Amino acid sequence: MEQFPEGTLRDHAIEGLVQLWTNRDPEQAGQWVNALPSSAGRDSALVVYVTQIAVKNPDLAAQWAAKIGDVKQRNQALETVAADRIALTAH
Repeated sequence: MEQFPEGTLRDHAIEGLVQLWTNRDPEQAGQWVNALPSSAGRDSALVVYVTQIAVKNPDLAAQWAAKIGDVKQRNQALETVAADRIALTAH
């Protein structure tokens, strides 16, 4: 990914990668996202990761959401986690 210049194209590529990778191996995807340098792109990758894992494990997703640097994105991710938690407890 370092080969892509920083910007929208790189962010979208990372988001797509995280989405696919999380479906296959969430632990490895999380380790990779966690190793990304702090940036808007990392925050976007974390949002995608949190959204993907919240469906099955909202408690873990909330922990990951706390790592999102952008307050607005963090709050939106936490809202998603809360909605998934409610959906899981309703079943």
